[in-house]
Amino acid sequence: MKDFFCAVSTCSHRLPAGLTSTIWCVVILALSSASTTAQNRPFKNGAFKHSPNSILYVDSVGAVLECEPSDGSVSVLSEGLLLSRPYAIALLKDKDIVVSDTGIPALVRVNITSGVQSVLASGPKLGTPFGIAADDDGKIYVANGQSIVSVHAANGKLQPLSSGGLLRAPLGVSLGTKDRLFVADAMGAIIQVNSKTGKQRLVSRGGYLISPVATLFYQEQLFVTEMTGRKILWVSPQTGEQRVVAEGGFLTTPVGIALFDPNTLFIGDPDCNDFAGALISVDLTNGAQRCMVNGFGDFVNPRGMIVVQGSVGKHLVN
Repeated sequence: MKDFFCAVSTCSHRLPAGLTSTIWCVVILALSSASTTAQNRPFKNGAFKHSPNSILYVDSVGAVLECEPSDGSVSVLSEGLLLSRPYAIALLKDKDIVVSDTGIPALVRVNITSGVQSVLASGPKLGTPFGIAADDDGKIYVANGQSIVSVHAANGKLQPLSSGGLLRAPLGVSLGTKDRLFVADAMGAIIQVNSKTGKQRLVSRGGYLISPVATLFYQEQLFVTEMTGRKILWVSPQTGEQRVVAEGGFLTTPVGIALFDPNTLFIGDPDCNDFAGALISVDLTNGAQRCMVNGFGDFVNPRGMIVVQGSVGKHLVN
């Protein structure tokens, strides 16, 4: 599949330290803030449809929504109450979902049948949770802008996993094979972290990587949302080679990423279409983009997402 990607350039320049710090501040402000117009909306329950390859995504003004890709219809699974500024979403082993919320800040468990919410973890040790990933052993890995922590889904017990070293501004995390986590560091790097020991390894730095915010691992390939560069990147986990999958077009501030099928990525972009926000599909064979779902009403800040059901998406969380 990678033969279809654009060739990588030989760009090797480094950004000045002052500029990288400025970019980091801008990224954090962009990802942490959201309109407050919807904070007092009434809570709604919505039964999950369990459609093949449904997409669950969060909107940063306080909701979890379900999109039916076949016709683009959207329904609200859960909104308001504990959901203030949700950022990322993951599917738990028991089929409930967990949402990272930068407004509370906390991890919020949402019952996938009733939409009922509860706080799973919060406090200084958790910090402000951004990207999350959940494994089949009941652990949730959280990137909080400073470190990677793990949380037990059953009881919310938190344990520091990895900090310092190569980690400067970790915002995204995804599961790999062989105890590997792949972290998007907004200071311009992709870092591998061992989920058992916390040991770090640099995968790739510089080049197209200016402010990556999310990663997705699939069949020994990494896909990355590069927010400042308005790009979706392919990165080799072994060599760090970078290639552009898609850039520009609908992509304005790409944040969330999910694999819909082996040839299609879905991207959550809160600022495209003149800040209406949208879910964007990207064809991995040719980089073509399509706006699948536009923001509407208060729901104009789609970010993290997961694809559920289906043989591919149900194991991939971001």
